[in-house]
Amino acid sequence: MKVAHVFNMNNDAYNIVKYMRAAGIEADLILNKHDFGMAFPQWEDAQFSDNVDPYALRARDLDSMKSLPSWIKIWDQNSLGGDSLAFLASRIGLYQLTQGYDIIEAHAPFAIYAQFLLTPYVAYDAGWVRYFPFGQNVRDKLARRGYMKAKAVLVTNPDTFYIFDRLAYIKKTVFMPFVIDCETYKPQCST
Repeated sequence: MKVAHVFNMNNDAYNIVKYMRAAGIEADLILNKHDFGMAFPQWEDAQFSDNVDPYALRARDLDSMKSLPSWIKIWDQNSLGGDSLAFLASRIGLYQLTQGYDIIEAHAPFAIYAQFLLTPYVAYDAGWVRYFPFGQNVRDKLARRGYMKAKAVLVTNPDTFYIFDRLAYIKKTVFMPFVIDCETYKPQCST
């Protein structure tokens, strides 16, 4: 089975894909080049000084820190410009990156786009559900529809169960705790 994780809020997808690949599953990660700093694998693996602002950090700032593995693909949402036609064309490019996979794991906000693919997908919710269920703008409505069309929604935060309990349009939820790299995040004795 070939799996694509699309987008990488706070490196959740990166840690999952690393684990899946270590377990022998063919998994890839598709990143948005214009996401904020904490969405890039270098944020997880590199060393930073204490005064780094992740909201001011961009992919090009991280390029010199650590090269990305071949299983990470980069999508540039602004590669064609900023007008409406360029926006649409760049989404087509994103869809092309997802071709050839058996299943997609849609990290925020990819459920908005995944609902238009022919590939089955699950939505990975790391708390995004707190923001869109009852809004009336187009993005909120597309997010709700994206979760509704998903085969399942993977829920990482127990404090959001009460929200999911109120959303009758979601077919199935599965609790999945955050995947944590225990080599990176392990207790150490302080001296």
